[in-house]
Amino acid sequence: MSSTIALIESAQPISQGAEAKVYKAYLHNGGTPVLVKHRFRKQYRHPTLDATLTKSRVAGEARALLKCLRAGVNVPGVRMVDSAEGVLCIEWIDGQSVRKLLPGGEEEEELDDATDLTGESSQNAAVSSLRGYDVGELRRILYLLPQKLKVLHGR
Repeated sequence: MSSTIALIESAQPISQGAEAKVYKAYLHNGGTPVLVKHRFRKQYRHPTLDATLTKSRVAGEARALLKCLRAGVNVPGVRMVDSAEGVLCIEWIDGQSVRKLLPGGEEEEELDDATDLTGESSQNAAVSSLRGYDVGELRRILYLLPQKLKVLHGR
């Protein structure tokens, strides 16, 4: 068994979408946690096509994050990439998904001042776009409200 698969098997599941499962794991005993995104195999695809698409997408996500970091965009740091297994590990950020915090999300909590949050998200998207990085569809689930920002907002 590869070390990447062992990492996934020891990880705590967080959520699953159509394309990937997300976990919280530790790369080293006693180390800091990482977010593990595992693009699992799609049984409906030809194995060669699936492997090629998965490798390409994982590598592309890692490259995009690194380019954004270099451009000063506030994104999590890349900690490990195993494109053959479809795994991307990024910096763990304590906080909640904005999807859960904004009205219409999973948890109907209110933000006292959502404009600060949306303003920062818009700035990050604008910088990414101006630098030529495709940020794709901007969705609430893609943003986190870090724990330290929640403290500043009295949360």
